[in-house]
Amino acid sequence: MRALTIPKLIILLLLLAIVHSCKKESSDYVLNDKAFLKEQFKLAKGVDEFLGKDFVKIYSLNQKEFTFKIDSLRRVYENHRKSNKEIISKKLYASEKLGIQSLFDWFILRYPSLHYNFTGEQLVLSIENQLRIDNSLSEFNKLSSIQNQDFQRYLRAYIELESNEILQKNEFLGLDNQKLRANWKLINNLFKNNTVKDYWRKEYLLKQIRDFGIENIESIYDEFVLSCENSEYLNEVKELYDNHKKGREQHLIEIYKLVDGHQLEMHLFLPEKPDIKKEKPLLVHFHGGSWDYGKPDWFFTTAQDYKKEGWVVAAVEYRLKGRHGTYPFEAVKDAKSALRWLRKNAQKYGFDADKIVVTGNSSGGHLAMTSVLNKDWNESNDDLSISPVPNVVIINGGVYDLTTRSNSWVSEKLDNKDEIKIISPNHLVAKTSTKFLLIHGENDRRCELEATQYFYDEMKKIGNDIELHVVKGANHFIWFGENSRQVDRVTNEFLNKLRL
Repeated sequence: MRALTIPKLIILLLLLAIVHSCKKESSDYVLNDKAFLKEQFKLAKGVDEFLGKDFVKIYSLNQKEFTFKIDSLRRVYENHRKSNKEIISKKLYASEKLGIQSLFDWFILRYPSLHYNFTGEQLVLSIENQLRIDNSLSEFNKLSSIQNQDFQRYLRAYIELESNEILQKNEFLGLDNQKLRANWKLINNLFKNNTVKDYWRKEYLLKQIRDFGIENIESIYDEFVLSCENSEYLNEVKELYDNHKKGREQHLIEIYKLVDGHQLEMHLFLPEKPDIKKEKPLLVHFHGGSWDYGKPDWFFTTAQDYKKEGWVVAAVEYRLKGRHGTYPFEAVKDAKSALRWLRKNAQKYGFDADKIVVTGNSSGGHLAMTSVLNKDWNESNDDLSISPVPNVVIINGGVYDLTTRSNSWVSEKLDNKDEIKIISPNHLVAKTSTKFLLIHGENDRRCELEATQYFYDEMKKIGNDIELHVVKGANHFIWFGENSRQVDRVTNEFLNKLRL
């Protein structure tokens, strides 16, 4: 081997030094980026606590004061980013710029709707704020839009508001899956970059299946399968779709009601070896979802467990704002129709019509209560000689008061806002033979414990058989996660006492 000449050796040493320097610089950036993001996280936590504490108060401000408050918080983030420009990577610096802009534009974007919810005052964005939103449109078709979480959140809010505008024009009136149809139309028009378009179509199709199920989405699903250019996206959607399809094949599905062109399903889980000498009790479940989204599928696993214990189980589909464009009034009618249909068919499916237990989470709990307490709100073609009143009601994190500001959308179409009281449990307190178990999270911020306590106290005062169990430290979603075992234990103990 020939020895290296001095010039070549110097060049080689210089190259090695440069590589070592780049590696060190790259290593420094990694460490600095981590430290920067850790500090940003602390800032974010502080902002979240501040906004969470005064959320209603801040969104109730007039637009000028609100914008000033949001821009003040924006500057805290921006100053932190700019002060670290020389020590963090260029990629992170640019990404954080987009993320900060998106985060605070997200607050601005949601201001009109939340301000209306909290104050009842309708308004539009100022020229200045609308310009901010319009300027963000240029980012929509960039790949960075699907790589930045803050921008994704902002984009979802934008799609939500724009699709609501489409729905208000009644373009999909009378059709199923109205929200999906509006989202699909908007995504196809909004995104010209096929990679970005495929990403958002995948996201919203997955959201549809997770939130609503697969019923009547075949045309949109088929369109996606035929046109999607990303095999990873395609496989993800196919897998979720096929899993839901299999879930629907493992039990009996009947149509209990045809209304406004919609066929409403009753999902029945029947014991494999029915005891012909003894009729079984029936467990009926109404899912939650704020009367806007949700699906019976959420209860399928639990239904199979109760089926193994000898129960007949029914998971009920009812009309939703996001699918059918309806309000809780229609859902109340559907719940009562479902219970009448079940009681009429008790002998056919082998259960005791006098042993009907209804359970519901959140808005589903509201439907369980109104099936007992609302007497006058019925479907016009229901057989009123058949009672929809169950023998037992078990409610997890239920909605007891529909007159609160947070539920104002429920009455937005009513000329007389007081009409909402006819389906508001706290305004329907009455003596009944139905037994009640109320389970509620101590720190529920969606459905305040105070409203639950009022219902319990007023119902108890007039002699009803009612129990209240408060889950200490729990939030709204007590039926899954760390509190679900306690909820299951309390429920099972209650049912065992009844000896059904």
